[in-house]
Amino acid sequence: MAGKKNTSSFMSWPKPHFAYVVKTNKHYKQHYQGAMMYAHYELSSIDLKKEVVKYLKHIDPKHPMLDRIKDMHENRFATIGKYMYILNHNGDLPDDVTPRVIPAFEKIVYEEETKIAAGEEDEKFLSEKIGKDDKKFLTEKIGKDQKVDDTPKVVITIQDRLREKAREVAGEVEGWIDDFCLDKKAPVKTVEEFVNLYKANELKGPHARHMQNIFERRAAEIVEAAEGKNKDLNEGYSHFTKPELKKFALFHTNLLKACDMLQEVAKVERAPRKKKPVSQDKIVSKLKFKKDDSSLGIVSLNPVQILSAKEVWLYNTKTRKLAQYKALDERGLSVKGAGLINYTTDSVEKTVRKPAETLAEFKKASKVKLRTFMKDLTTVDIPCNGKLNENHIILRIDK
Repeated sequence: MAGKKNTSSFMSWPKPHFAYVVKTNKHYKQHYQGAMMYAHYELSSIDLKKEVVKYLKHIDPKHPMLDRIKDMHENRFATIGKYMYILNHNGDLPDDVTPRVIPAFEKIVYEEETKIAAGEEDEKFLSEKIGKDDKKFLTEKIGKDQKVDDTPKVVITIQDRLREKAREVAGEVEGWIDDFCLDKKAPVKTVEEFVNLYKANELKGPHARHMQNIFERRAAEIVEAAEGKNKDLNEGYSHFTKPELKKFALFHTNLLKACDMLQEVAKVERAPRKKKPVSQDKIVSKLKFKKDDSSLGIVSLNPVQILSAKEVWLYNTKTRKLAQYKALDERGLSVKGAGLINYTTDSVEKTVRKPAETLAEFKKASKVKLRTFMKDLTTVDIPCNGKLNENHIILRIDK
């Protein structure tokens, strides 16, 4: 395609080690395919044409092909340039590819010169090598416990796995694109066909985001080219008619719509995140109270027991007030910050005139006696405010 490819660090393909792209290396096939995919995703059409020129100059600085391809559009070298990129870096091509590279290249030049539609047998053979046969490489994890000489292991993250899986399916989509370019009269792939492809390869919402990253820039370029307002793009896509460009733009629109659908399905199916329960100790951690009072012989209970209690009795050693808190509903009393919550409006406190005697009687009182204990005190009822401080003793808690 015209223009630069996406070379952002987020989606960059690993740069090949050409010392390993040789047939004598036992992992040759894997490194060869990795080099092809690097050229496919990371090099622009302009870069690939430069690789063709470099290869020809290496053979003969005055090679006759140099003048013939000088004014040809770089898009015509997008496939053949990948193979010459490897050859320029002293890499080896597979035995079944090597004898067909130069004939395919000569055919491309001839067809361009004679205005014959491009993309027949030899070029198709080379294109399919990337779009279909080489996709097997995408199923192999980059950095997967390979020990080629002293190459260090690469730690594979979850995002790496998602990107690799997305690239695997992107290889199949590239095959569809190659098929379309060879037969522009063929029906455009529908959204349903893309969704079925994704599901067949077990892609999920997170994979779909990476698929979008791979294709969205190219899709935007093709849509703009179909509008016909950009001169550079008009030249770059001159081998497409306007109706063909519209079909190609629809192809990419459907591709991205299928990605959106996968992400929407993931949102619907995603279970709501469960709220982590707060520990009881943390709930009462800010509650202030007095641990004991030796003069009155009273000791506080553990404040954790207040949670879900039906009733709580407190005594303020400074103000001499006895408080009775009653739960508002079946949830019981609770604690928020430094105070009590979920208590009734008839929860009251009263001043105790003789603390030692009253509290001694309170400690001996049964549940039945406690029902009227507060009423028996002759002092005035004061509504409880729920606040505790360092002077409060937690006398009694009834569950």
